[in-house]
Amino acid sequence: MRRMRFSLKTFFVVIALLAVYLTWRIRAPEALAIFAIHEAGGKTYYGYQQPWMGSTKFISMAMLPGVEYFSQHDLTCTGAQTQPELSLVEIFFGERKERRVNAVAMPIGQVTPQLEQLLHSLKELRYLVLEMPAMMTNDGSPEAQRLRELKAEFGDRVWSTVNLGM
Repeated sequence: MRRMRFSLKTFFVVIALLAVYLTWRIRAPEALAIFAIHEAGGKTYYGYQQPWMGSTKFISMAMLPGVEYFSQHDLTCTGAQTQPELSLVEIFFGERKERRVNAVAMPIGQVTPQLEQLLHSLKELRYLVLEMPAMMTNDGSPEAQRLRELKAEFGDRVWSTVNLGM
């Protein structure tokens, strides 16, 4: 019985194609999510930018029953604003979680069920900042109901905010 033989060049080509395929399979869901977020008018923040929920501006007023109020939360980035260069270790063994999407900010009306599924593919997601259309809304409004659904699904990662222009 004769053994199968192949050259070293063929071996390297097969390994390179396998590496490209595996990289594509691992990164494709995150890339699709990022593209969909940007198409919907949202913004993405990466781990190297070190995003965190900064100051909160409260508006004090008499709170009416049956009305939900939203405050202005600022998403602040304290890290580098430009992506650091890949290290040799990252090239061979994959990217670190600092290069993954850490926070997303977008209008609540743009979060479709399809986009919601893509948001689940962001494994390092810490903040989902949802911009509300107004400072207050009725408890039964579609925005308030959608916010409750998203909070039930994403938990404490969801931050509702309103842009007051301050």
